[in-house]
Amino acid sequence: LKDDNKVKYYNSIYKDIKFFLKAIVLGLIAIMPFVFSLFVDASYNDAYKYIPILVISIYYTNMSNFYGGIFTAYKNTKIMGSTTVAAVINIIFIPKFGIYAASFSTLISNLIVFVYRRYKLKEYIVLKEKFNYVFWILLVATLITYYKNNLIANIIMFIIVLAYCIFTNMSFLKKIAEPVINKFKK
Repeated sequence: LKDDNKVKYYNSIYKDIKFFLKAIVLGLIAIMPFVFSLFVDASYNDAYKYIPILVISIYYTNMSNFYGGIFTAYKNTKIMGSTTVAAVINIIFIPKFGIYAASFSTLISNLIVFVYRRYKLKEYIVLKEKFNYVFWILLVATLITYYKNNLIANIIMFIIVLAYCIFTNMSFLKKIAEPVINKFKK
């Protein structure tokens, strides 16, 4: 691919991945109040409070992995090893602060890797970035309803999150559904 085509290609994939992963983050947090007790034994109820932290961490891990794929395409895999050292934060804080430290240090270490790789990525390609206010407002609202654990608020938030996730991923969902639909048309 020529450089202009590479930039368009990576930005197209980047946009789809970001919206999809953000939908997963919001969706998992919004649905968890309804399904947690179905999937998790009551003796692990304390885990409920750590789930949002770890789910948000998943976003940064996956975005860092996406950046890692670009570094691999540009044949610079050294950066992946050097940035992964940030995971040592987990080892430092767990003994001191317990399970919350494990959750938060996982989030912080993944965020550090994400930010650093994002910064280093500019040497190879510029990915378009827009601050998504709606996502962040929804994330905060979803977290509030999650921890308040009010059934009506959780239902309303889940419906709002579901609508947002479908709306922001419509073009991506069409890309996925189109081949399946075409196969059935034959």
